[in-house]
Amino acid sequence: MADPIVYASVRVDEKGIMELDHGRRSVFVPRENVRSIELKQGSPAERPMVQLVLGMIIFGGALYWLSGVVAWWNTPWAINYRFLIVPPPMLLLGSWLIYAALRKRYFLRICLDRGERKIVFRGDVDRDGLQEFMGATKRRFEMEIISRADGVWNT
Repeated sequence: MADPIVYASVRVDEKGIMELDHGRRSVFVPRENVRSIELKQGSPAERPMVQLVLGMIIFGGALYWLSGVVAWWNTPWAINYRFLIVPPPMLLLGSWLIYAALRKRYFLRICLDRGERKIVFRGDVDRDGLQEFMGATKRRFEMEIISRADGVWNT
């Protein structure tokens, strides 16, 4: 029984590959379901285009709502003050969704029997550490990770 390999937020052992969130397992892929593993750099979102469009809709809706508030300041008609509470959280949520969809991180794209999953490296990640992680995974668990990320070579 080999010791598990842990790098950043990713753990590989004889049972499979998992993503850890503050030490607790958040995503687990059993080893027997894995068909191929690729190291990539890009959006960590499972569906980045959906997240980006949703973020733009929420952000745009908040801006439209704010334009109504600005128009209210210039006219004498009354407004319910509860409506002033909605735009700031919507702006924050929309901008966070857009940022999360566009930022780049290293992740493992795992092709399964049906579909695929992303296991994201969180925290401090460097190319040398990724290189070591890939080599150790191949040596200890005979799971080859194919690199599609810039500056990280296949072992």
